[in-house]
Amino acid sequence: MKVQSTYGSQTWDAAFTVQALLACDMVDEIGPTLNKAHDYIKKSQVRDNPPGDFKQHFRHISKGAWTFADQDHGWQVSDCTVESLKLEFYLFARQRYWGEPIPVIFLDDSGESIPVPETELPLTLPELDDFTPSGTGEPPLSKAVSWIPHLGNQPLEKRTLCHNGLVLAGVHRFLGRVWRLIIGPPLHHGAFRDGTVVTDEEPTMEQLRALHRCIAKKLMWRLRNGEAENDPYLFSTNNFLGRLVWEFDRNAGSEEEQAEVEEARQNFYNNRFRYKPSADLVWRIQFLREKKFKQVIPQVKVKDGEEIKCEIVTAAIRRSAHLLAALQADHGHWPAENSGPMFYHPPMNEDGGWGLHIESQSTMFGTVLNYICLRLLGEEADGGQNDACARGRKWILDHGGATAIPSWGKFWLAVLGVYDWDGVNPMPPEFWSFPKFLPIHPEDPNGESFKKHLARFPDYFWLAEDGMKVQSLTGCQTWDIGFTVQALLACDMVDEIGPTLKKAHDFIKNSQVRDNLPGDFKQHFRHISKGAWTFANQDHGWQVSDCTAESLKCCLLFSLLPPEIVGEQLEPHRLFDAVNILLSLQTKRGGVTGWEPLHAYPWLEVRNYDVKVNFERIKFL
Repeated sequence: MKVQSTYGSQTWDAAFTVQALLACDMVDEIGPTLNKAHDYIKKSQVRDNPPGDFKQHFRHISKGAWTFADQDHGWQVSDCTVESLKLEFYLFARQRYWGEPIPVIFLDDSGESIPVPETELPLTLPELDDFTPSGTGEPPLSKAVSWIPHLGNQPLEKRTLCHNGLVLAGVHRFLGRVWRLIIGPPLHHGAFRDGTVVTDEEPTMEQLRALHRCIAKKLMWRLRNGEAENDPYLFSTNNFLGRLVWEFDRNAGSEEEQAEVEEARQNFYNNRFRYKPSADLVWRIQFLREKKFKQVIPQVKVKDGEEIKCEIVTAAIRRSAHLLAALQADHGHWPAENSGPMFYHPPMNEDGGWGLHIESQSTMFGTVLNYICLRLLGEEADGGQNDACARGRKWILDHGGATAIPSWGKFWLAVLGVYDWDGVNPMPPEFWSFPKFLPIHPEDPNGESFKKHLARFPDYFWLAEDGMKVQSLTGCQTWDIGFTVQALLACDMVDEIGPTLKKAHDFIKNSQVRDNLPGDFKQHFRHISKGAWTFANQDHGWQVSDCTAESLKCCLLFSLLPPEIVGEQLEPHRLFDAVNILLSLQTKRGGVTGWEPLHAYPWLEVRNYDVKVNFERIKFL
């Protein structure tokens, strides 16, 4: 007689047992067994969240999950959910061989999609004597010509059924609930904010059709100001000032706008080895359209040998200043990417490998990780645009193979199961037994700190004509606004661009860090931050000396201008706070460090010369 930790492992065992049975390829022999198992799995899905205000009791959503045992167990388990969901995907994939009966018809000549009337739903698959592939790339369902429903006066040959699997929730609605449980948080913070499908409610037919129209017309990305978004783990020190998030906007993107963005992407791709940085055209196109910007200052061209007169320079400066004003975000700063070390998402080099950043030569670390990412995203061994996978694999093999990757890369290979853990430098398991308040303790996946990290994921993604990237920080808002403001002030056009300068001044003033970290922060080897400016925004929180110096310079310049145009000047005590932190970062040798004073001994610099030594240099800008 034994006592179980839970009252069974029914769902866990059913999922793996069914997968094993399906792998036997004996559906005709064990059909009743599979049918009973399928019914059990469908009925064991948790259909609702706990009653009442369950989040107040630190419970997570459970609607759409599978538990370890049965539905009465009630506690969501991610791997049980994934394994059960995998079975539904498998059944859906078998149906897809025929061409799934999604209730949308495409008109080939116009690309328009027309929903099948609800009176004709649900659609039932036809009986076919010959369901072998035709060799044309079309699904066997295309042979059932008489079965395709007639719509209006459209010729039969002009109508084809959607068989792309993108509106999966329209066929199996309960999968939408599972989808929300697994990828709901990223979607909630980064896409479909209006609630299409990603809701606690069962999606309506109209929502599903709207979702399909969204996908069919190539949704456009849109940059927006960040908000609280009703997430209990997302908070801000100054109402999310300067936060930027990319999202899908299903209502954005006329054919003209899509064509403009697509042209920018194609131009970058065609010239990617010649001009490696992007020009951030995606959000610039969006901003200029939203503000209906029209350049009214004529362009002046200078011919070879022509004298450059003051009027010509003035016209060029005014054109640039007015364009910059139109590109200003509502919060007062200017958006820009800060991808930094791009082994997260670097571009592919001409030799078939990937490097650390856009100017880097190919490295084993970058190439192996990016090759694996392509395969995980569904590319075949010889897939990817321009034979990317085959070329990447050849680079890896030509340079000694994937085992030449550094330790960090070997860790990820081991996680994926393609490298033995014996080859990975171990992390002492005793770290897990340390008290959680120690900074060297691994993050608790169920802890509040880790969940706050997850809530900020969307802040790190950036989109441009060269694709989606991951930023090393949540932006470079303060860094960029400091130089932009100084350039605009140097134009001597305060009367023309007063509102732009005022918004920028407000952003700088409201982005200064107002307090040091709570508690005994010095015990955790942190420095004072009160009075500083960060690289991104106030929520970033980490003091940076040059950002502080440039922002302080802007405030001093603004103090010389009429407050009725640029706003009230920064209070004197806040100027003193900024000066104080700059002086605190000055070293005994007279220089100023980037963000922390020198703590370590000089002999440590010898050991870490090329890694984390912050040298004192004169910066020319």
